[in-house]
This record gives sequence, structure tokens and C-alpha cells, in this order.
Amino acid sequence: MTHPTPTTADDNAILRQQLAGALAELDLYRQWLTHRTQQLADAHDLIDHLTHPETTE
Repeated sequence: MTHPTPTTADDNAILRQQLAGALAELDLYRQWLTHRTQQLADAHDLIDHLTHPETTE
């Protein structure tokens, strides 16, 4: 079994930067998905209203 090479402080700093960047990208994607989900829900509501006007206010 091989043992991992100990990381240096510089390696840890690079890994922290990469992780922070990845988390920021995930947050942007989460925001986009939230926005897109709302758009789709609005479109669904509009379709329901147009196809069944008697059941919507």
C-alpha cells in the first residue's frame, strides 16, 4: 500500500483556491437553476390558464 505524499502549505493554498472556485461555480449554477425553475413554473401556470381558463382566477 502506498502512502500519500504530505502536502505543503502551498499545495493546501492551491487546493483551497480551487475548492473556493468550484463552490462559487456551483452557487452560480444553483442560482440559475432556481431562476429557471421559477420560469418553468410560471410558464406552466400560463399554459394552465390558457387551456383551462374556467379553473383559474
